[in-house]
Amino acid sequence: MGFLGSIKKSLGMSAGELEVRVQPEGCFVGGEISGEVVVRAQKDLNIFSVQLDLIHSFRDDYGSRQHEIFDGFPLAERISLGAGEQHVLQFFFKIPPQLAPSVGDFAWSLRAQAHTQSHGVLQKEQAVQLRLSPVTSAVVACIQEQFGFSFQEAGADEDGIWMSFAPGAAIKAHKRALEISFDEREDELLLWVALDPFARSVLERYHEDFDASEGSIELELEKDRYMAGGQVDRQGIYHLLQPLFAL
Repeated sequence: MGFLGSIKKSLGMSAGELEVRVQPEGCFVGGEISGEVVVRAQKDLNIFSVQLDLIHSFRDDYGSRQHEIFDGFPLAERISLGAGEQHVLQFFFKIPPQLAPSVGDFAWSLRAQAHTQSHGVLQKEQAVQLRLSPVTSAVVACIQEQFGFSFQEAGADEDGIWMSFAPGAAIKAHKRALEISFDEREDELLLWVALDPFARSVLERYHEDFDASEGSIELELEKDRYMAGGQVDRQGIYHLLQPLFAL
């Protein structure tokens, strides 16, 4: 190797690297996520601090992708590693229930950063999948399996998520479209159900909860009422939703 090649190799050699391991690769909103950050040294390395951040990315009103830190915490301070050594840092935290999951253009990742004495900042980002909560998943399953709608698309913003559904052949003569917005909270799930059209009897029954400007009916689902021993009461959710879908 020539002199210039040796210089390029030396300049390109990293002082160390990070690896983010997540177990499992994702979790549902309101659940728990854990894993490890592995720090490996290619050269002698003095680290001031290691930080872990939960990052969410989304497209703004102009279509540009934005990245923001939702939450973060320090993992360690003052670590010294010799060349070839590694250090493993454990992490564990709860995912707040009000977070929108990984749907549409809304994405999540974990970013580890190690601030070193002489080699700048080492960084590694690992995508994570945040799934629907068990209760929200049960609502979506009920819509498809019990009421004859098929999922079309979903989106998310800071206020929650929305999903649109198309009527299947059995109900196409009676219903044209369905959209539901979900607002996941600590103890409850709020639903805004916009069904085109609602039956007259449904509008009479839910007249106090009907928003004419949005064409939606608001429902409040208390989570504790539909969860027992970690299992969702799917039959109970069916009975809650059933009156909305009268033909």
